[in-house]
Amino acid sequence: MIKINLLEQKKPFKMPVILGIDLSNLNLRLVAAALIVSFFPETFLYPDWEEERNKEEAKVKNFNKRLRKLRKIIRKNSKAKLELEAFNKQVEILKERKSYVTQIVNLRSNPKKLLERLARNTPSDLWFEYLSISSDRKIVISGSAFSYKDIGDFIISANESQFFAKSLSLTDSSTRKEKIQGTEINLEKYKIEGNIQNF
Repeated sequence: MIKINLLEQKKPFKMPVILGIDLSNLNLRLVAAALIVSFFPETFLYPDWEEERNKEEAKVKNFNKRLRKLRKIIRKNSKAKLELEAFNKQVEILKERKSYVTQIVNLRSNPKKLLERLARNTPSDLWFEYLSISSDRKIVISGSAFSYKDIGDFIISANESQFFAKSLSLTDSSTRKEKIQGTEINLEKYKIEGNIQNF
């Protein structure tokens, strides 16, 4: 004979499976210990981290203050930068002008010694009425003398100097009669031209 137990028996509680993890296999004690340990950082580490964070934030604030001050200084000195650039341009222009002035000074020559030599070589009966030295070192002398001999002596003595290298020559001459203190005298007009070799 078959006995049937009509009383319903309770099945044991079975833990569900979530995301492939069977919760019935979990050690609840270890999970509880892990939860407790997870609160340790909040009590021990987080306050230390908070102090470090506050220190770093204070440094950042200081850097931001310094940055604002530097930006103000830069804004104030923006005109100074433009002035400095203009000053540097002026310096370059002045350097260029200085080189021009140096070239001019080097090219410039003083005819003092040449004129001294001419004055010493001039006979007493000869005088200058016009003397010109051009930029290409040409000399023109014109004047009068009492005789042609004085003109010739002057040309010979001047040509022997280092200044003319025998380049002086008579280019024009004429005789004119003039009254000086009631006496009529022949005056020899002359024009001498040449090249200056050095000053």
